[in-house]
Amino acid sequence: MKFLHALSAIALIASGLVVDAAKPTKTLKKRQGNSPGFVKSEGGEFRLDGKPFYFVGTTAYWLQQLNSEDDIKKTLTDIASRGIKVVRTWGFNDVVGTPPSHGTYITLWNNGVPTYNEEGFKRLDFIISTAESLGLKIQLVLTNNWVVDSSTLNATSTYKKFARGFFSNDYGGIDTYVQQLAPGSTHDAFYTNPTVIAAFKQYLDKIVARYVNSPAIFSWEIANDPRCRGALNFAAGPDCKPQTITKWTGEIATYIKERDPNHMTASGDAGFYCLLDEADATKCQKINPIPPPPAQVSQTSQKRSLNGLPKRKGHLTKRQLLAERTAKEKARLHAARAEYVKKNGPRGGPKIRGRWAMPVDVPFKTRYLGKRQDGSDTDFGSSYDGSEGVDTEDIMGNADIDFSSFQFYPDQNTYSQDSGQSTTTEQSQGVTEGTGGENYDQTVEDGNDWIEEHASSANTYGKPVSLNGFGIVGEDSSNYYQPFDSNTVGADSDAPITRRAKKKKYSSKKQRAKAYKSWLSTAIKRGVNGVTHYQWGQNGLESQGGSVVDDSNDYHKGSDSSNGYSPDDGYASYDSDTKQQLQEAANEQNQKSNSGQDSS
Repeated sequence: MKFLHALSAIALIASGLVVDAAKPTKTLKKRQGNSPGFVKSEGGEFRLDGKPFYFVGTTAYWLQQLNSEDDIKKTLTDIASRGIKVVRTWGFNDVVGTPPSHGTYITLWNNGVPTYNEEGFKRLDFIISTAESLGLKIQLVLTNNWVVDSSTLNATSTYKKFARGFFSNDYGGIDTYVQQLAPGSTHDAFYTNPTVIAAFKQYLDKIVARYVNSPAIFSWEIANDPRCRGALNFAAGPDCKPQTITKWTGEIATYIKERDPNHMTASGDAGFYCLLDEADATKCQKINPIPPPPAQVSQTSQKRSLNGLPKRKGHLTKRQLLAERTAKEKARLHAARAEYVKKNGPRGGPKIRGRWAMPVDVPFKTRYLGKRQDGSDTDFGSSYDGSEGVDTEDIMGNADIDFSSFQFYPDQNTYSQDSGQSTTTEQSQGVTEGTGGENYDQTVEDGNDWIEEHASSANTYGKPVSLNGFGIVGEDSSNYYQPFDSNTVGADSDAPITRRAKKKKYSSKKQRAKAYKSWLSTAIKRGVNGVTHYQWGQNGLESQGGSVVDDSNDYHKGSDSSNGYSPDDGYASYDSDTKQQLQEAANEQNQKSNSGQDSS
């Protein structure tokens, strides 16, 4: 252990990096085995105090930026009142140059030298202790793939009108380290540059030691959505590939586990696949083998197998994915026909070869029927080809990664052949993309498919699975939609988002709640252990000009203007419909936890 610390220190000194520790590091008291209050990964499920632990969670990345302890208490109390058990929040906060005038920070960077702010850590202390008093667990995210490039912003940029920390990519992260310690390097230097890695480990030393004994920590999430590329102007290098991030994730997971055996570790990746291709055996080669099945298979894993999920003996291939998609498409086509006959009678359509057929105007589009069985003529999209530098299966195979994590953001990623692409009708209206309008049903369908595919993958590896974040942009929040990989906000777009929202680029509140209900239901049915929503919307906060809680922006018109609102990057759910769906799903997950039997 001391030898490893010494190596890190040598690397930091050699690079000219000096770390200011405001307080001595707390003594680590490591526990082994099933310590009370700590969530563990065992037999394909989460377990807490000898029983299965299922949960619905939510994300509030902005908690540390709230103006007062009362605001933090109110937010966490309201979350807990809905039966939600896990809150995902940023456990980092990097600033370059000078401390911010509002809010807090954790790391201040100047000329490649980080200084740690004890007051920033104290804010995290308060969040974690408050959560513990309310029976909540905290999932701490340790860095972010998405960092806004401040050099691209000018004084009139809409992004500049919002307080620092309002948007999720305004807390620093991967590219802060790269630009401070390896300026001019590409984004993926974070995963390969020894000086950068040593600096990140130095931060891990501080935060992991601080909370190693806290049962309020659900898990460490190594990075939010790590990829080979970053946000605008932070490109991937030519040598970055899925194996690059897989190796780095394994190294960091092992480093954390050596210092903290009490808590679980997850990669935080978005769940992108790198499908094995029979036509090219060199593509998507794996580093980590599939582990042998656990000696004692949990009830959750058994249920995942019995609930209609396809059984896989190995990594997902193009052939197998096509077979799964084709089977689902046949079932949906059959259901669409049955529904049409129910509404229009058995003779509602034209005759084909003497049989009554479903008319061509029935809203169902086939995408996989008639394709080659090996999938060689099928493009499943960028979420399956490894182009983002992520192989979620290979990451899951690392022994120090305790559970599978994945995300679903259809406004920003492609999850099927043509997800997010506009229909002919929408093109005529000037809408070129989006998850609303005629794309809405496909968006819901893609989400359910994505959830089922990841439940099957986790079952193959014998590990728990957590939908780490899901959300769609709503019409009510579209003026504040800020894609993770850009610095564009709402009206900065060529066509004002308010106008595009009217053309159904985005979903209404009712549609969003309906989609969330479908995804939550599928996740619970398929045995997904944890389902975390993105993101929580909170009102009734202390309004303060210049802070992230600032009602002068007059967002969410129609609400009580005297209330301060939490940040909204286009995904915030303030509405009662969505929160009711979360509460109902949470109650179902909690009931499964409470009725669970100790099989250990």
